[in-house]
Amino acid sequence: VERKGVDVMIAVDVSNSMLAKDIAPNRLEKAKLELAGLIDKLKGNRIGIVAFAGDAVIQCPLTLDRGAVKLFLSTVSPTLVNFQGTDIGKAVSVATQAFQEKEKDSKVLILLTDGEDHNPETKQALSRAKDAGVRIYTIGIGTSDGSTVPESSSGGYKKDRQGQVVLSRLNETFLKQAARDTGGVYYRS
Repeated sequence: VERKGVDVMIAVDVSNSMLAKDIAPNRLEKAKLELAGLIDKLKGNRIGIVAFAGDAVIQCPLTLDRGAVKLFLSTVSPTLVNFQGTDIGKAVSVATQAFQEKEKDSKVLILLTDGEDHNPETKQALSRAKDAGVRIYTIGIGTSDGSTVPESSSGGYKKDRQGQVVLSRLNETFLKQAARDTGGVYYRS
């Protein structure tokens, strides 16, 4: 019996905004919990992980070993990426390059983020992913009311240049559009 699986790259936002506590215990820990459950359901498919903030790195290459994927997922944190911020375009580009070119119709990218993006070239990265046959499913985590972002160095909260406390909010509009443009679907965590 021959069974054909799907290659699934999971891009996890590890920017400091994912430490906001509008979802308990915080966005990142909730995302890891949700993804662990999803990984259990993806039996027979190759799975990989990309961690991203201002840059993106492959945390786990595509593999059938769900135990290894869950182990790598458990180590995902903001310290994995050298540059903070949120560059969804970079995450999409790195994940797209991780797929094998010949399997055009079996590539899925699950993008788990609060949707705050600081890259003006994200639309081009989404277009390149679509051209490569990557279907993007977005999962938004956070609330529309938002929450403060903890500042690890000072113990306080992140502030803008005017000294005002920064609120990080879920950007569902962007996430819905990104999914729709690539043939995927948006889900709210």
